Amino acid sequence: MDNNIISALNSCTKLRVLNNARIVLEEEHTIQKIYLNPDIFYYLRTCIWMMVNVHNDLLVEEYEDTKVKWLRTKKIMHTRSLVRTYEENVKNYLTLRDQTFGGRFLVKRDLGPSNILYRIPDGKFYIIDWDDYYELPESKLKSHYKSELTCRRWQDQYDASQEDLSTAFEKLW
Repeated sequence: MDNNIISALNSCTKLRVLNNARIVLEEEHTIQKIYLNPDIFYYLRTCIWMMVNVHNDLLVEEYEDTKVKWLRTKKIMHTRSLVRTYEENVKNYLTLRDQTFGGRFLVKRDLGPSNILYRIPDGKFYIIDWDDYYELPESKLKSHYKSELTCRRWQDQYDASQEDLSTAFEKLW
């Protein structure tokens, strides 16, 4: 096993093993994700490209060989999306709309309230959980974003109906 991974395992403050053989190591100033399934490495390259395209200051380093892929990102001291208005969260998520790669529209999976953070002390937003995406035709982008950003999780967070959130979403689209 790579010496960097062994060192990270020894110094981590929290360890979680997730699906797709992902290991997440929480270090003092960084988060390291280790992927042990080579079948998903190509897919992950696109996910990482999307993340860096949106947050070019988040990735610290990455490594890949035939057996392991890992990346280290900055650990963000943050507050959660609840401290912001629904409209502000949606506006920030909608910055993802124009993600294209090779002429295809790419959309991040899971645009839920728990995947958008606001950095302390300057309030800069960060979208997290870049492990999955979809390819969609341009004609389906709006329905995807509307479905994700008016779902039950957003309704519960803001104690609002889907109709109320849909109205707000339409104004921002």
